[in-house]
Amino acid sequence: MEIKGVFVAIALIAISGLASATINLTIYYGEGCPHCARTLDLLFNLTKDYNLSIEGKEVYYVPLNQLEMQGVYRDFGLDPAQGGVPTTLVENRSLVVGEVSRERWQEIFGYCASGSCREGVFTQDSFSQKGSLQPMQAALIAAAFVILAAAVYLYTRKPKPPAA
Repeated sequence: MEIKGVFVAIALIAISGLASATINLTIYYGEGCPHCARTLDLLFNLTKDYNLSIEGKEVYYVPLNQLEMQGVYRDFGLDPAQGGVPTTLVENRSLVVGEVSRERWQEIFGYCASGSCREGVFTQDSFSQKGSLQPMQAALIAAAFVILAAAVYLYTRKPKPPAA
């Protein structure tokens, strides 16, 4: 009987340890962005349920923060030109793009609280593994490189002298 009680106590301590583990967030936001304001309000509200460490980085008026956010997009295999705010980096493993629901945040934080923060990109309706490109995305990137190489070639080649 006492051994059973010890196991229950250990299990409760382990569960409370998971619940209190700090989840680190960096949110890239724009001053005056309504989606950002709602996301920040929701995240601060979720600190009642999760031990969140939230660092905000304004990108409209702070160019270094904007460059940092673009680097994060590249790290996740995304085109920075397609990025926007709010964008939230969770534990340097998950990138949440756009405004998402409370339930979606709870799902994301659930992974992290259990010690298995998913590595990839979340939106409200999707998740993709970090660095995994869809075939169409890969084809578009390849085509862009071909076009870029052709443009560089045409720009840098020396013109032939006129025939006499």
